Amino acid sequence: MTTAAKTESAPAGKLPVDPVPTTHDSGSATRETAHPVPLQRITDFLLLVAAEEGVPLNCADLHRVCYHAQAEHLRDYGRPLFDEPIEAHEHGPRIPAL
Repeated sequence: MTTAAKTESAPAGKLPVDPVPTTHDSGSATRETAHPVPLQRITDFLLLVAAEEGVPLNCADLHRVCYHAQAEHLRDYGRPLFDEPIEAHEHGPRIPAL
């Protein structure tokens, strides 16, 4: 039997993540969402959605959207969406890895 990860559909405005099997102390496997998500995957998703919607998304916008996605994820789930640090700059948040 093969175990291929499938991307489940996400609610509107939520980033889809692949479930990954995890093992608990009892030894039974369950499926949870993979966190943190690679920042490249998040930006690819955001750029794809922006292109599909016809919304221009420049570099500063991408930094801001990732910042807000991180904040909402921390608020909703209590853990970061991605590991990369966010810096405060005069013109808004910056993620050096972007």
